[in-house]
Amino acid sequence: PIYWREFFSTDSLYESYLDHTKTMHAFRPIGLPEFGAFLARMGGRSCRLGGSLRQRGYRFGPLSTARAAFVRVTGLSVNWPE
Repeated sequence: PIYWREFFSTDSLYESYLDHTKTMHAFRPIGLPEFGAFLARMGGRSCRLGGSLRQRGYRFGPLSTARAAFVRVTGLSVNWPE
């Protein structure tokens, strides 16, 4: 089974994105505001987790919801692994 978290911190998402752009030799990665707008288009909802750290991040809901948003936004047909 696939492990899926419904919440991802903004820092970890953006750091992963920047790491990916390095492997793809991207000339100029988008900034954090543009990245946040992209995540919103992909179905992410900006939020803060409770607790003492009040971590900022995005909620994508269940994996099936996140996958449906990806397909809707990109127009791609994907055979997802089970």
